[in-house]
Amino acid sequence: MMTDWENATEEELLVELDSLLYGSKEHLSGRELRAALERSRRWVRQWTERHRDDLCAEIRRQHLEVSDGLMELATVIDIIVQLGLGHATATVLAAILIKRGLATLCRDSSPTGTG
Repeated sequence: MMTDWENATEEELLVELDSLLYGSKEHLSGRELRAALERSRRWVRQWTERHRDDLCAEIRRQHLEVSDGLMELATVIDIIVQLGLGHATATVLAAILIKRGLATLCRDSSPTGTG
């Protein structure tokens, strides 16, 4: 499990996520790498489409700020775990979502969530 999420690229995090979700090797290349990246991107897109409103409502409720760094990561991990993912997967997903920008993710979401 990668611990230096701040210095990891999104591709590195997606490969790690693919390993957690589908059991792929973490050291891929060529066609296997492209397939793993696409699989993980698709999974992240589908997960966020299903859970974005609830995730963003909780982020707003807790008044998370982008500058909070590790505290923000820990809080987002906890929220994702509450939405049903295991801790290891939630950690990588939280790092990806934070790198992409929570403000961007939550811009058009329902302010009160769906659940």
